[in-house]
Amino acid sequence: MTTSPEARMFDQWARSSAPGRWPWQSSLWWGETGRGRPHAIVLLAPDRERLTRVLTKWPARPILVAESLDPELPTADALRILPRLVPSVVYPLATGADVFGVTERLHLHERPRLVVVGGQDAGAASTRVLQLGRRVLGAGGELVWLDALDVRNRLAPVVHQLRLSEQVIFAPPLSRPDVAALLKSADLVVVPGETGADPVTLSDVLAAGCPAVAAYSAYNQAILGPGALWIYDMSEDAWVQGVRQGLSQEVIREEIIRRAQELAAPWEASLATPVWEEMLAKVSKGAISKG
Repeated sequence: MTTSPEARMFDQWARSSAPGRWPWQSSLWWGETGRGRPHAIVLLAPDRERLTRVLTKWPARPILVAESLDPELPTADALRILPRLVPSVVYPLATGADVFGVTERLHLHERPRLVVVGGQDAGAASTRVLQLGRRVLGAGGELVWLDALDVRNRLAPVVHQLRLSEQVIFAPPLSRPDVAALLKSADLVVVPGETGADPVTLSDVLAAGCPAVAAYSAYNQAILGPGALWIYDMSEDAWVQGVRQGLSQEVIREEIIRRAQELAAPWEASLATPVWEEMLAKVSKGAISKG
């Protein structure tokens, strides 16, 4: 069973649809790999390099892109840009996200609360996370690193040496509603790596109304666009300054949230699902131009 971001995005779509309305799954490819001859290839927020690579490899296949925010995407006759799919539970005013339950299970009680997305597999990004913990949380607070149990043992000695054992929480894998609940309780999201952060989770960050500070890269820009405070200088001081601004500068925070919510509004599942249903029906019938 595939676990690509594209597949998980459409798993949410399938669960929100009535039985019998999901006939296309076996004939779509999620991402860039697969077997046979698919009706279409589905990509989630690719940057221009990834999309160009797919267009070159599969010039005769329709390509459906869940909205990328890269300002310089290539164009093609068979390329279709559609809204991303975000469940309603993620949005700030929606019910169903158990904020109290998630914070209790993870033993979260301090402020400010930083939620880290990605960076587990990159040494430089991991170092940034711990540097931020040391310098930003010195007077209190907590840093919750999503889906980071795999790196806990490797980083535990450093965390202990920095006296951050009580402040850095390596969170286990969480359901999407639980991630939404955690985002709603956060003061700031930090994206320390230039690649690799889960685009599904980052799409939820935009929708949840939590300001984000992120390492600038083409990969991250395609997912977050103007909905983040970008860090261009990867030095420790630049990161500390950016995170402190994201925590304390209300004008900056409000502008990031405004932009993010404006981007994510059309992605709410009740709005985006009919758009995808219509397009997938056309793909199934061979009604999309292949150039």
